[in-house]
Amino acid sequence: MHNITTDDDGRHDYAHWLGHALLNCGLIEMCTYTYAATFEDCDVFSSTLRGKLFTARSEHIKELINAAAIPDELKARAIGLWKDADAIMRLRNILAHNPITIEPRTNEAGITEELVTIVDMGDTSREDVRHIQVAEVAKLANRAQTLSTALTACLAEIQR
Repeated sequence: MHNITTDDDGRHDYAHWLGHALLNCGLIEMCTYTYAATFEDCDVFSSTLRGKLFTARSEHIKELINAAAIPDELKARAIGLWKDADAIMRLRNILAHNPITIEPRTNEAGITEELVTIVDMGDTSREDVRHIQVAEVAKLANRAQTLSTALTACLAEIQR
């Protein structure tokens, strides 16, 4: 392939943003384990949730936070962060488990380029299949990075 671009202007690197998003989502995944280690014995968490999907681990973490002896304001903030994580990880799953397409496009200079997208095949009942372009992936990468930092800071506050 040649002349691969990742948006209509050819200004972004899809592979960079996809990697950035997946790495930062991995940090969010790791937070399920660090939060669990704070609230319960690691063996308990390992025996009940190791190998489970993110959603199950996130729900368990929210239950642990609700039951914890921490200020209500801190509980609400932590629960809100985990709800944000749930939304971010839904999009991460689409990126990680769906096909990548490359569509030829002719730019204003008459040069054929290729637009890279990920196709959301999860809802095949829709007539209009959703194509996720680089701008959305970049937004996810930045949101995941911000959230992983916020989750870590919130945990540090909980541990005080």
